[in-house]
Amino acid sequence: MENQEAGLPTPNKVVSNLITALEVDKDVIHMKFGNKANPQLQGKVLSICPAVIEESQTVPIACVCGSGKPPVNMTLFGDNRTTIDAKFIPFACK
Repeated sequence: MENQEAGLPTPNKVVSNLITALEVDKDVIHMKFGNKANPQLQGKVLSICPAVIEESQTVPIACVCGSGKPPVNMTLFGDNRTTIDAKFIPFACK
C-alpha cells in the first residue's frame, strides 16, 4: 500500500507540528521529522513496519518501529529507513 491507496495525499502534504512528510511505501510508514521537532531529529526518518504471523497475514498485526524486533513467531515486512540515532528512539520501539 502507498499514500494514494491509503487515501492520503502525497508525502509532503501530510505534515504536523513534528513531521514534514509521511510516506506509506509497501505497507511501511516513514515519518520525516522537522518543523517543531527536537533539532536532533530534524530531517531524520522513523519507519513503522508491519509484522504478521505468516500463516495468517490478516490478524494479528504488530507495528514495529525503528530497528525494533518483531514479537516471537511474527515476521517483519518492509524496508526500515530509520535514520534516528538509537538514543532518540522511543523506549516502546526498542
